[in-house]
Amino acid sequence: MRRYRVSMVMVLLGGLSVAAQADTVTMPPAPPAGLSQDHPFQDWVVACDNVRRCEAQGYPTQESDDPPVMLRLRRDAGPDAPARLSLVWGNLTADPRQKPPPQPRASQPLTLKAGTLTFSWPVPAGYVAGGDVALPVDQGGPLLAAMRQADALVLTQGALRWRISLKGASAALLKIDDLQGRVGTVGALARPGPQAEDRVPVAPALPQIEAVRIPAGMKTPEGLKASLLKAVLALPAVGERCDRMHPENLDAKALLASTEVWPVSDSQVMVTLPCWLAAYNGGSAAWVAHIKPPHALKDVRFAALPAEGAGRGRAWAWEDSASDLTLKRQPDGVLLASAMAKGRGDCVSRSRWVWNGQAFVLLDSELSACKFFSSGGEPLRLWRAQVR
Repeated sequence: MRRYRVSMVMVLLGGLSVAAQADTVTMPPAPPAGLSQDHPFQDWVVACDNVRRCEAQGYPTQESDDPPVMLRLRRDAGPDAPARLSLVWGNLTADPRQKPPPQPRASQPLTLKAGTLTFSWPVPAGYVAGGDVALPVDQGGPLLAAMRQADALVLTQGALRWRISLKGASAALLKIDDLQGRVGTVGALARPGPQAEDRVPVAPALPQIEAVRIPAGMKTPEGLKASLLKAVLALPAVGERCDRMHPENLDAKALLASTEVWPVSDSQVMVTLPCWLAAYNGGSAAWVAHIKPPHALKDVRFAALPAEGAGRGRAWAWEDSASDLTLKRQPDGVLLASAMAKGRGDCVSRSRWVWNGQAFVLLDSELSACKFFSSGGEPLRLWRAQVR
């Protein structure tokens, strides 16, 4: 699965080194090893965020012709936290000319079979395509026990049939037990034992972010965009690091039209420009600048989760490389970036940041497994924080 992961960093350009700046920024603790990343196990995938809230997703084998459906298990950290099981049906097909995948019919019984276990329950009357269908609470324990022995879950509703592979399910559930400290306890998903649930660690507190409130109704002075663009183009070697600013590709009029300027304080703004654009993704370059010339451009710093194999669990990443994400500002001042690794809408990464006066601090981050399941995929949460 790791071959599809999309970089979650921004273009960082300017005069100061990223390492020197990162040392001065107050940041929440980075997540411990194993958290805030995805863990693939054959036809299953697991992710636990920084407060140990975990999710497992099981899919049909990708090489099969089985229609898309997913079994989702979510569990919060801490003693006696329940495991919540639900089903979600996908809406993508390999060929867009094909009919949409089958969806269950509302108010009709759905039957699930796993090994020797079989039970039925009605699909809710208000079900709409793509929504969750919760499994009966009293069947959660028996189903988890049956999954340890079976090789697939089979769902039927009349002539409709779906199949979820259980290859990798035991390893996926054991990973959740391990990351939440449940192995050997009576409430473990994959490897229960005699130990009491009160030995399970409580959930860590959500990181708190001191966000800078942007003054309401602030307007940028007339001509500021053109002045900032001129300052950006004067930066040393900017064209070597940002394709659309290279002299051979430079279209000053088009670049000015796509320049974005957002206030971050009474006297400073952030300026962003597109570095490259493709069919589904793009990359942005960003700086913080004073409103008045000569602007004193400095790198915009974005805290990103460390890449796999690059110190995850030890430090935040402060990358100095081209991004696969295009920045978008939301009405509340939060910055959003997303990237799509498959052309038809699956396999998506999203992150949001808030400005703390020094850097853009990560507010939340998620990704979807590349299972060609639904537009945008079904997100796995990697990180979350709270603005004070």
